[in-house]
Amino acid sequence: MIFAAFLIPSILAALLFLIAASFAKKSLAGKDVHNETILGAVLSFFLALSFLFSLLVFQEF
Repeated sequence: MIFAAFLIPSILAALLFLIAASFAKKSLAGKDVHNETILGAVLSFFLALSFLFSLLVFQEF
C-alpha cells in the first residue's frame, strides 16, 4: 500500500507535466488547446486526490 502512495502521485505528476508542455507548445503554435485543458483539469483533480490518499496512508505509520 505504501508503494502505491509513492507511485501513483509520481505518475500523475509526470503526466500533468507532459500535458502542460503540450499545452504550451500548442498554444504558442496557435492550435486548439481544449483537449489539453480538459485533460489537465482531470489530472489535477486525481493528483490532488492521490496526495490526500498518500497523507492517509502515511498517517497510519
